[in-house]
Order: sequence, then C-alpha cells, then structure tokens
Amino acid sequence: MFVLRRKKYVNMNKKMSKLQQQIQEWWNLNPMTYDWKKTLKVPEETREFFAEIDRRFFDAAFFAQQKGEPPFSKLIDYKAWRGKQVLEIGCGTGALAAIFAQQQALISSIDLTHRAAVYTKRRFKLYALKGNILQMDAETLGFRDKTFDFVWSWGVIHHSENTQRIVSEMYRVLKPGGKASIMVYNRNSIYFWIYLMLSRGIFCGRFLTHSVQKICNRYSDGVIAKYYTPRQLGEVFRKSGFSAVKTEICGQKADVYPLPGNIRTRFIQFIPSPITHWLVYNFGCFLYLTASKPK
Repeated sequence: MFVLRRKKYVNMNKKMSKLQQQIQEWWNLNPMTYDWKKTLKVPEETREFFAEIDRRFFDAAFFAQQKGEPPFSKLIDYKAWRGKQVLEIGCGTGALAAIFAQQQALISSIDLTHRAAVYTKRRFKLYALKGNILQMDAETLGFRDKTFDFVWSWGVIHHSENTQRIVSEMYRVLKPGGKASIMVYNRNSIYFWIYLMLSRGIFCGRFLTHSVQKICNRYSDGVIAKYYTPRQLGEVFRKSGFSAVKTEICGQKADVYPLPGNIRTRFIQFIPSPITHWLVYNFGCFLYLTASKPK
C-alpha cells in the first residue's frame, strides 16, 4: 500500500519490520469491536453494528463522559478543534473519528491495519461524514512536518514495536503550539500488579521462564503490550521535545477487580460507586497524558 509523504510515494509494508508486521496481523485478526465473548450478533458494517460497538466502548469509558456532551468530552475539548487539523492514531472502528468529524474537526484517522481502515471508511460513508481515513504505520507517518493542530491516540502506541519513534513522529507532524493527548497502559495499576505480576508471574510460576515484558505481552491484548509509570511516559514525550507534560490515571471498573468475569460482575454490584471510582482514578489500568509542542 502507498501513502503520500513529502510528495513521494513509499511502500509502507516494505519499511515495516518483521515484528511490526506480526503486530499488524494480530490486530487484523482481532479488531477493536469490543466483542470479547462473541456476542455481537448483527451484520458487520451496518448502522446496528457500529451502534452496538459504540455502546460497549462508551459505557466502559464512563470516566471520559460529561453529561449532555459528546462521548469523551471530559478529555477532548471538541470546540477547540473545530476547523482545525486533527490526527487520530489508531482509528479502530472509527467511533472517535466519527465524533471528531461530527464536531467539525478536519479529521485524519490512521490505523496499522487494513481492516480498521475499512471499518472506519464504511462508518463514514454510512453517516455521510468527511474525513481522511488511511492505513498507515504511525512509526513512519506519511504527512508533512507541522501539519496538525492536535494529535489524539487512545490505547494504541504501547502496542507498537517502537513507541518512542511514534512520539517523535507525532512531534514532527504537529504545528508549533500544537497539542497531543494519548492513553497507554498504567504500570501502577491493580491490573498490572495483582493480575499480571502476582497471579501470572508468581502464583502461576511464569517468572521462572518469562520476563516482566513477556508476561505483559502474553496476558494482555496484542503482540506487544507496554505498561508505563507516569514518570516513564513523561520521559518518552520530553525526549521527543514535548513540554507541558501532564498525566492522570483512569480506567474501566472491571480492571480494578481482577476476578473471573461472572464473579466480578456480581461483585461490582455490591461495592459502593465512590469506592470503585476512587480505585479507578488511583489504580486504574489507563494512563492518560497531555503534552504540547513548544511554539
């Protein structure tokens, strides 16, 4: 496949490493339809299909919602990006790309996989939305320097072979004064320490044959799954030149109770919401970062 970069066409797949190609293939086979239990019983690429995916995604992201406003309005100031150039890294099935388009941002949304790009293009066609949807490797973005006002990425760049390279590419394509907001997995989370390190690493004996990173890779989604502390993630962005770096913790309710699925669902019902919310905002699985490119 070919993408435009500095008036030259380059073959993306030829530039990808073997590991990056494996990552691409995994996500092609496991797209972000939020259908872990295979209960999505509607035809693919229909309005019903996208509506159910969005319901599952946005219900789990309660921490990002602001009553009466579009989904993720606690984290995204949509009004600030109206008429502005916005880049989304990792479109999935296009849920947030569609909202950016509906809020009149000039959205370009990319994904490493062909399948995600197809889903998102189909969504945009069904809802008559305007956007630039491309299959592209974020480690080698096919855009000119200083193109975008805002770069957004939700749960993507920690699955790539070279996350630092992606952050440097984000910096390159941002205009001076531009902003970036991303989410990666939180190393200081209950999920990391209880489920991965204690349960899998110690109780199941995986530390006898696996490193910490190999355990993260094996028992998280994707081929690679990196977990960052706020300090580690901040260093990645500062190394690429970003300033005004800030991080906060958030996550899904299920992630702070590392129990079997059916037991966890019943258990959460009996826990007061303030307790669950405190755990989510202090030990949730998501680490959210905002940063700026100096003017």
